[in-house]
Amino acid sequence: MEYTHLEASRFTKPSGKVNVHNNSNISHISRSDEVITISFTFTSTYNPSVGEIKIDGNIMLSDVDENVEQDVREWEEGDGKTIPSELARKVHNTIISNCIVEATLLSREILLPPPTPTPRVKAPDENSVDKEPVDKRYRDTQDYIR
Repeated sequence: MEYTHLEASRFTKPSGKVNVHNNSNISHISRSDEVITISFTFTSTYNPSVGEIKIDGNIMLSDVDENVEQDVREWEEGDGKTIPSELARKVHNTIISNCIVEATLLSREILLPPPTPTPRVKAPDENSVDKEPVDKRYRDTQDYIR
């Protein structure tokens, strides 16, 4: 995967609740020699409109199996817009899993909320019935979090 264009814009300072919508779009598929190149655009849009992150790039596939070859042939023979579902699933998952990391780094640089929910640790309820027992080896140790 290679990125060809990175763009991050903050329109206003975020305040209150901000929702982020992530989207990937496959814009073009081409073939040269033994390499299949898939061009894409990934966007993170913020609601309310406090900013936007846009990443353009290419995924290069080589040594592909027969199923991928068949999917690309179907795309070439079709309308050039409809990508077979299995290939689309694999490509979109690859785009999102790679670009979400880059978008998180870009959002930090321009002081926007990250495009993914921040994991939260939930303390166990004192009255919880299924409370896990504390390992005896760690009962007397202090937390590492200060």
